[in-house]
Amino acid sequence: MTGADVPLDDPVREFWEDVIADMEATAEEYEEEGWEALALHPGETTPLAGEGTERPGFDVLLPDNEFEELLSLIEVGVDFSAYEVYSTAVDDVVFLVVAMQDAATENAVLFPLYYRPGTDSAGELREHVEATGEVRSHLRRLREDEIVTFEHEEPELFFAEAD
Repeated sequence: MTGADVPLDDPVREFWEDVIADMEATAEEYEEEGWEALALHPGETTPLAGEGTERPGFDVLLPDNEFEELLSLIEVGVDFSAYEVYSTAVDDVVFLVVAMQDAATENAVLFPLYYRPGTDSAGELREHVEATGEVRSHLRRLREDEIVTFEHEEPELFFAEAD
C-alpha cells in the first residue's frame, strides 16, 4: 500500500509517504541487528475516545495480509511488551512511528500513526489518556473479527510533539 492509497488530504499524504519510508528504514535497522521486523502499512489511523467509544485509543486499519502476519507472530507467543515511539510534527499534524518489541525473540512490529491535535477526536483521546494514564493502539482488519491491542503506559511519548 502506498501513501496514495491512504485517504488523507494532500499535505498529510505528502508527509505520510516520508513517515512510511522512515518506518521501513527503521525496520531495516532492526533486521541489520539480527531482529525480525514487520512493517505495517495502515489504510487508516484514527484517534478514538469520548462517550460511547468502545475502544478508546488509536484505531489502525490494516490490510488483511499484514494483519495475518501480525496474528501469526502473536499466536506463536511473541510478546510485544516493550516499545519505542518516534514522533514529529508538521504544521498541525503529529506523525508517529510505533515500534513494538519482544527482546526475548528479537521481533519487532512497526506501524505509523497520525493525528491533528486541534481536532475533537484527538482532544477527547488526550483527555481519556490523562484520566487513565495509558494509550492503546487497536490494530484490525476491515471485518473486525479480531483485534490486536497494544497498551502503552507512557502516553507522553504519543503527545510530546503536540505540546
